[in-house]
Amino acid sequence: MDEQFFISNGAQWIRHCDELIPDTCYLFRKDFDTVEACTGDLYLSADFDFVLYVNGTETGRGQFSDYPLKKTYTHFSVPFRKGKNQIAVYMHYRGENFSSGAAGIGAMLCLVLDPQKNVLAASSADWNAEIDPAFESGTRVRVTSQLGFVMTYHAERAADWTTADVSSWKNAVIRPESEGKVTLEERPIPAPILGERMNMTYVKKGFFRRTE
Repeated sequence: MDEQFFISNGAQWIRHCDELIPDTCYLFRKDFDTVEACTGDLYLSADFDFVLYVNGTETGRGQFSDYPLKKTYTHFSVPFRKGKNQIAVYMHYRGENFSSGAAGIGAMLCLVLDPQKNVLAASSADWNAEIDPAFESGTRVRVTSQLGFVMTYHAERAADWTTADVSSWKNAVIRPESEGKVTLEERPIPAPILGERMNMTYVKKGFFRRTE
C-alpha cells in the first residue's frame, strides 16, 4: 500500500505541534466504537520509534529504521471488542541525525480497518496529543553518534496514560504537505514479537555519571 491508500481512507501524518522538540517522547490517543467484536487490520508508521497500545495492552513496537521521506509501516492484526475501543501510541522523536537514523519528520500515520475494509480509525487532527511527563524532554545527550540519545525516566511522574483523562491534551497537528511528499511501503522484515514478561532481580544499583 502506498501513501495514497492511507490518504484516501482519511489517514494523515500527525504530530504534537509545529514546533517539535528533538529528543522528546510524544503520546497520541484515539477512542472509537465498533458495532461488533472483530479482528481488524492496523497499519502504523512513526518517526522515529513507537510503542502501540490497544485497549491498554501493548500490541507492538519498533519502527523499522528507514528514511524521513521514504517510510515503512507495520501491519498488526488486532482484536477489537464491541463498543468503545482505544488506540494509544507512544512516539520518541529524535530530531537529529545518527548513524542508525536520520532526523526525520516527527509525525505518525495510523489506519485501522475492519474485516470488510471499513475505516474504524484514521490519524487526523481529532486525535489527542501530549508530551510524556515521565521522560525528560529535549536533553539531547548522546550515547554515541550511532546509538542515539540517553533517555532519563522518572517513575514518580509516570501515569497510566492509556486510561488518563485526555480533556487537557491538545489536538494533534497535521504535517504540512509543503515539507515534502512521503512514500510508504510495508516494513521488509517482521516486527519484534512480544513474549511473556521475564522475572528479574537487581544485581547492583547506583549511579553512573559521565564526566566528559
